[in-house]
Amino acid sequence: MLATLLLAAVTSVPTWIPEPAEARLVTLDGAAWKAEGGAWAARLVALDDAERWAYLRDLVGAATDPFAPKPGTPPGFLTFLLEIDNRSKEPLGFQAGNCRLITRNRKIGYPLDMPTLEASFHMLDREIPPAWGATRRALFDGETTLSPGERAQGLLVFRAPDPRTRSFTVEVILSTASVEAAAFTVAYRRAKEGEAP
Repeated sequence: MLATLLLAAVTSVPTWIPEPAEARLVTLDGAAWKAEGGAWAARLVALDDAERWAYLRDLVGAATDPFAPKPGTPPGFLTFLLEIDNRSKEPLGFQAGNCRLITRNRKIGYPLDMPTLEASFHMLDREIPPAWGATRRALFDGETTLSPGERAQGLLVFRAPDPRTRSFTVEVILSTASVEAAAFTVAYRRAKEGEAP
């Protein structure tokens, strides 16, 4: 009986929901965060495993979702879909590696990129499997520069925090040619049992 309860606790899938707060530049629209500056706009939404798989399948024709957990194991990754609009007359820069996921006890995570994934496999003397390589087009990977009027979207995939984590924030930083603030922070918390996301 105890073993069953422990297994259920380990394999239960946490649902993360936006935690409304007084935040500069940010509003909550359903399950999505919207952020706006004069020269830019962004939208960030957390994806569950099924939503991530649908995105990968539709965008890159992926045959499998390499981020999916093995049966009976908790999710190993947290995924966010980020959309960015450049509304200015100047280039807008975005470096995925500058984003951070910060837990309440100040543990910091950064989005996975292809060099990190490739290095992980090379440490095991293995080439990166095709399923992982196929995700490159879906990820915000490295630096992205948006021309005036351009829009971009991609996934930010973080390693899942400690299972005991109850809340975290996600920081997104853009770079503009002006001194305008181009960063925003949003909060998520673990849904309570029976609480709809």
